[in-house]
Amino acid sequence: LYSARLLAGEIPPEVVEVFEAVGAPLFPEAEALQASCTCPDWEVPCKHIAALYYLLADHFEEDPFLLFLLRGRSRSEVLAALREHRQVGVGKEEEEEELEVPPLAQQLANFWDTGPEAEQVGFRVRPPDTPLPHLRRLGPPPFTTLDLPSLLTPIYATVTEEALKWAYEEAGKTS
Repeated sequence: LYSARLLAGEIPPEVVEVFEAVGAPLFPEAEALQASCTCPDWEVPCKHIAALYYLLADHFEEDPFLLFLLRGRSRSEVLAALREHRQVGVGKEEEEEELEVPPLAQQLANFWDTGPEAEQVGFRVRPPDTPLPHLRRLGPPPFTTLDLPSLLTPIYATVTEEALKWAYEEAGKTS
């Protein structure tokens, strides 16, 4: 799942935990981010270094692959390594094996049948960790002065509540 999302150009938040679990933290240690400033301010970090850290955080949010660049790998190198790693597991037997597929005319009657395998698929439905993440990421729209997040929050809360009820209704669960 992580490699698929990385290949799609996004870094899932859980990937930080994966890196830490194998002893290779994705974020640099605090000692590696030492900065100095020539200003007379005695605070550490001074406002200039703090601004630099905020700017760095903004750049990481815009392009999370910069974290890999700090580790010496460009975005293209990371994606190429992922693609190569995914192809290593493909054996010749799997490539040569042909799947017998009946003609389309014979499959039309069963097109909407899910089959017994569908019962084995599980989903975990939950609201996002951050409310209205898409609106927060996009920022205020240029076409209105209305505070859209405050107007849409109750609507999204109601829709989320109803979706959770609907998702867990059949199983008799309540999130």
